[in-house]
Amino acid sequence: MSRIHKRKFRGKLKYKYLAAFIGVSLFLALMLTFSYYWYFNRIYEQQTQEYIRNMGRESVGSLELTMKQINTVILSIQSEDTIQDFLYGVDHHQYTIAEQARMQNIVRDTVYANILWTDSITNVYLESDRGYSEVWEKSGGGVIWNRDRRQFIYDGGGRAVWLGLDDSGRFMQVGAQINSKKDMSVLGFLMLQIPANDFRSHVENMSFTRDGKSLIVDSRMNVIVSTGDEVIRASGKLKDLISNDMTGSDLLRTNVAGIDSYVYIEKMNSADWYMVSLIPRISYLGVFHDLRVVLGVFCVLVLFGISLLLFYIVSRFTESIEDLQEAMRRFGEGDFNVICAVRTNDEIGELSQHFNMMVYNINDLVDRVYNANMLRQKAELESLRMQINPHFLYNTLDMVAWISRDKGVAEGADIAVAMSQMMRYTIKGPAMTNLGAELEHIRHYLTIQKLRYGDRITFIVQSPEDLMEFRLPKLVIQPLVENAIIHGVENIEQGIVVLDVQKMKDRVRICVSDNGVGMEQSKIDEILGEDEELIMEAQDSIGLRNVNRRLKIRYGESHGLVIESVPGGGTRICVWIPMTENAEDNS
Repeated sequence: MSRIHKRKFRGKLKYKYLAAFIGVSLFLALMLTFSYYWYFNRIYEQQTQEYIRNMGRESVGSLELTMKQINTVILSIQSEDTIQDFLYGVDHHQYTIAEQARMQNIVRDTVYANILWTDSITNVYLESDRGYSEVWEKSGGGVIWNRDRRQFIYDGGGRAVWLGLDDSGRFMQVGAQINSKKDMSVLGFLMLQIPANDFRSHVENMSFTRDGKSLIVDSRMNVIVSTGDEVIRASGKLKDLISNDMTGSDLLRTNVAGIDSYVYIEKMNSADWYMVSLIPRISYLGVFHDLRVVLGVFCVLVLFGISLLLFYIVSRFTESIEDLQEAMRRFGEGDFNVICAVRTNDEIGELSQHFNMMVYNINDLVDRVYNANMLRQKAELESLRMQINPHFLYNTLDMVAWISRDKGVAEGADIAVAMSQMMRYTIKGPAMTNLGAELEHIRHYLTIQKLRYGDRITFIVQSPEDLMEFRLPKLVIQPLVENAIIHGVENIEQGIVVLDVQKMKDRVRICVSDNGVGMEQSKIDEILGEDEELIMEAQDSIGLRNVNRRLKIRYGESHGLVIESVPGGGTRICVWIPMTENAEDNS
């Protein structure tokens, strides 16, 4: 144990990082101090201008990067097939109310997927060419849309058009026309909102000193964003300094409002805008003079403060690693309920999050295996109970059928024969069957129901012949048909029950629909829910719950029942079974 403890002490990242950071900080501080005095005194004026240029390019580049990221998001959303299909379908009235609601959710998810990792975007406004609009808010604030700006977007012909601040002055707006990828016809447009403070922070970074002022103007010298009212009043002089054919940047020295100043101007690539900074030359020299006086004392204090700060940062950094290490140790000892605290948003935090997801998935897998075993045991016990002397029941039903025919009661004979065939199918054979056998079982069941209800209920069965050998779990369809009869059309004058089987790419869809009384959404949630207490209390839909749970256990959580129902408007229940199951059975 002593050797393990010693190796653990040597392996502490905290001390390695602390020593490295302090050494680098000390080296950089000393180099900066000596280089500053030597370099500043020789070429101060030249370096001042170069410094302004570099800072200007960096600040503009940072803003340009943000704008390019937003332009990339716009291009991504423009090219989404889901959004293009939605805009076209809405304008051409192709959707029902339910389909349009479903498409709205899909479009919303698509938009959020594109803007999720771009913190600058707060709100999205989507409008079709004929005026249908949607608004999505990621962080609130609302959308104030001036429809006069729509033509500016359309004039862009599909490229991103930066429109400036909205009427409230709180958000910067950028829009783009959405053209069809098929025939380049106009489908509508997209508008994104970015907090104006994000742009103001970039502008403030361009000021360099306390007395420096910055602003962004358009090609007509209209102020987009500024750091103060006084700089707006000085913007009239910019018309004489900025040429329309300017493409790069320029640093001028001129008199602005009676003050000898540097004027840095740079043409922006992402929009027809100019970034302008006004820096009083006297103030700028004074700032560097003060820095020269206090630099020696400041460096000493900074080195001491950096040492303390680095110790705190490194301790916090290694704390996340130690938490993850402790959680993994407890998990290895059998504590499957351990949770690792996610303290940071870096790679260590991501590792902690993935560890928690792994623990959750393992617990979920254990629960699924346990539930599957319990259901399997319950099914085996039920099968054993049902198999107690089944031949006596078969012979009795055959005798009932024979007596009924002998006495001239054909209906009784038909019921007895159908019941006998249904019991043989239910009790005998494996858990998997083919579609032909399942439909034959349904026909026996419908024979009994037709004798009971007569012409009050019409049964329609639609199934392609080439799917008769398709493999599926036994007794999946009959509970759906029974539910449609008992809870759907039993109490109406003329009921219709339709069983439809269709092949959909790599899956087979089995749907049972009726024109009955329908059901409330709360009832659907109760049937599809996983609450064991509700399942035990409500026994009227136990067949549907049984089918739903069996399908999820066999094919996964995404393959349960899909129920569509409207009170008074009928019910439609569908099951999707993958074709891969049949390939495995055949092999």
